[in-house]
Amino acid sequence: MNQLKRCSIGLLVLQLALNLRAQPILIQPQNQNFGGSSLSNLRVRNQSADGAEAILMVDFSYDGINGPTARLLPVITSKKQPKISGWFGADPVTISTGKGTISLRVKFFNDDPGVPPELTTDHVKVLMLSDAGNIMISQGLFARTITWGNPNAKPATPPPPQPLDQAQVQAAEKATADAVAKAHAEALLKAGAAEKARQEADAKAKEEAQLKAEAQEKARQEAEAQRLADEKAKAEADAKAREEARLKAQAEERARQEAEVQRLADEKVKAIAEAQRLAEEKAKADAAEKARLEAEAQRQAQERAKAEAEAKVREEARLKAEADAKRLAEEKVRAEAEARRVADEKAKAEAEAKRLAEEKASAEAEAKRLAEEKAKAAAPATQAASARAAFAIAPNIKTKISNVDVVNRNMDRTEMTIAVEYQYNKEDAMPKMGVDISSADEPGASEFFSSPAMDIGRGSRSFAMFPVKLSAAAAQSFKRATLPTDKVWIYLVNASGAKSYVAQSTMILVWHIPGGGGPAAAEVAARRNTVEIESFKQNDLFSGYVSVRYNLASGSSAQLRLKVYDSANPATVGWFASDDIAIKSGLGVQLVKTAVPKEARSPDVFKADTIEVQMLDEKGAVTASVQKQTTMTWAKPK
Repeated sequence: MNQLKRCSIGLLVLQLALNLRAQPILIQPQNQNFGGSSLSNLRVRNQSADGAEAILMVDFSYDGINGPTARLLPVITSKKQPKISGWFGADPVTISTGKGTISLRVKFFNDDPGVPPELTTDHVKVLMLSDAGNIMISQGLFARTITWGNPNAKPATPPPPQPLDQAQVQAAEKATADAVAKAHAEALLKAGAAEKARQEADAKAKEEAQLKAEAQEKARQEAEAQRLADEKAKAEADAKAREEARLKAQAEERARQEAEVQRLADEKVKAIAEAQRLAEEKAKADAAEKARLEAEAQRQAQERAKAEAEAKVREEARLKAEADAKRLAEEKVRAEAEARRVADEKAKAEAEAKRLAEEKASAEAEAKRLAEEKAKAAAPATQAASARAAFAIAPNIKTKISNVDVVNRNMDRTEMTIAVEYQYNKEDAMPKMGVDISSADEPGASEFFSSPAMDIGRGSRSFAMFPVKLSAAAAQSFKRATLPTDKVWIYLVNASGAKSYVAQSTMILVWHIPGGGGPAAAEVAARRNTVEIESFKQNDLFSGYVSVRYNLASGSSAQLRLKVYDSANPATVGWFASDDIAIKSGLGVQLVKTAVPKEARSPDVFKADTIEVQMLDEKGAVTASVQKQTTMTWAKPK
């Protein structure tokens, strides 16, 4: 029985040591009487030699209103490069109610495709979330400049997994059992040594305390003797100082009397000088008055000349206005003739569009017939197409999505946190929201992602975060190390559990498959060309620009082309001027400008509703494109 107790104690000591090594540094005082939750004083404790990992320290205060524990999650951001938080990973760290300091480990994934080998960021955001990770309690934004990675870093290629035979499995199990037994024995020895060291330390501390008391008594006696000597010296110094003060007062009185005599003499000299100064000032004042009268006469002469010049300018302006009115009348006649010509061209374009629509309908009917024949011959292809068609935006949903972004990835890259900013409309009557992940290259990939739906609808505009995890079962279907996805779908859920998709966002994400092997998925993602319209803004009625996010396949070159037009009259694309922009391979963001030139054959004011961005290869072929519908008003500059 005693042997069993000693073994149990040893195992507890070993487990405690392992836990202390695995947990982040946490300093938390016992006093927990405070209010509110906050984050402050973020700093960088250290960074790895290759710049890919950093340990951050932050002070926290948690009031426990959302449960006994909460989670802290760091998000790396940059003002110059938005939406780069997905290039970093960090595992959430659990805190308890109270105040303290905690460390956060962050990794820069510069071995992912499209991620630069070196990057400098300027802000760190720390989120305080509920223990489930779906409620934001507090957040702190800190301006911290950190340089990650290095220019010589290269993507790591993991070796392919090797199958283990039965002998290797048995050897590994035996090695694990031996290591546990050895750790148990070492823990028992360490516990005995610690107890012996504690007893020796107590005896030594007692002896040192006695010696310290004797030394303090001796120092007190010496200090008392020194105090008496200091008091005697002070009394003698005070007597000497009083005598010196008396002699000094006598000398100061003699100096004062002498100074008074000198002051009277100085005042007499000053009075003579003041009389002389007054005489000089009177002479100057007379001269200034004479100069003023002469300047006033000159000013009046200039005003008369100016009035005559202004009368002449007004007469010239009147003549010019009459000429401008005549010119505007002539331009109006020409504009009406041009409007009739544009109307004729529009009628011709509508006739041509009708003919093309009839040809398109005929082609679609033929394509439908061929598709039905192909579906009978290839059932698997039909099933894949059906799976992709399941993702469709519901036309009757009024809830709006304003932004979708990745705020965090965990260290093993199997889980990401997707942030969604939305404006909920209560008429939809679906108070739960969720996200789905899909891939154009792998239609069945969405089945291997899991993310819980969140309760929403308590405010007119809000923000939600969705932890999304890749299942280990994906390794059975995808025999490689990574899985690329390109779409994030946001949906609402009704009371019966049916999904209604609200919006989709194009996002190139690379997931690491637990137990997978090979870099094929990362290579596929790197070979795909995509474009996405991030934002559009008009500077004025004559010009504007589009912010475009793109992914250009490695090793190729291309250009971005911007088109703005009215979908009811595609010929209006010729009313705008925009230069093609050359882009480099990889992920990037580019501003593309457009404007209505003075020589455009457009009305003075007109409408447009379509923005289109195309990616063109070296031969001018379109390799990717995207459209955005928005109502715009433009004008031709005068």
